[in-house]
Amino acid sequence: MMQRDDIIAQINLSLHELINNLMVRTGLTNTIPGLCSQLLEYTLREGKRLRSIFLSMSFLGQNGGPCKYLFRCAASMELFHLFVLIQDDII
Repeated sequence: MMQRDDIIAQINLSLHELINNLMVRTGLTNTIPGLCSQLLEYTLREGKRLRSIFLSMSFLGQNGGPCKYLFRCAASMELFHLFVLIQDDII
């Protein structure tokens, strides 16, 4: 069974890939690279990642091992949570 730190590392890697791919596909890395680096830094800063850890550990406990998209799904949950926090601050 994967340990907590291994799960967090996989989630962080998936977060980095998701954000990077999104910025490259939309062309933001070429037009506003400073904002992109700040966004990536904000997304990857230290946090508890409880929701994504619980999701991953539940899946791993039920299925015995990770599937292809487990950590991408957990990273997506983290991105959604960040969106909700930012949106809540604005409103």
